[in-house]
Amino acid sequence: MDTISDEGLTVKIEIYHLGWILYSISVWQVCEVYCFNPEQANPLVPSLEGVLFADIIQKCWSHSYINAEKLQMALV
Repeated sequence: MDTISDEGLTVKIEIYHLGWILYSISVWQVCEVYCFNPEQANPLVPSLEGVLFADIIQKCWSHSYINAEKLQMALV
C-alpha cells in the first residue's frame, strides 16, 4: 500500500498534502499548495511557530512519516 502510485500520487505525496490541510485548519487560512512531486517543488514554507500540530505538520512536509500508519499513530 505504501508504494502504490495512482497517476503520480503516492502515499508520501498525500501525507505531504495532508500537512498543508492541517496547516490551513490550524491557522484558519486557505493555503493552496498543489504539487505531485514535493521533492521538486519549492513552495514558500511558512513559519510553524505557535501553530497547532506544528510538529506533525513539519514531519508531513519533510517526509518523516514513512507511511500513513505512522502518521495515524502521531495523531492519536
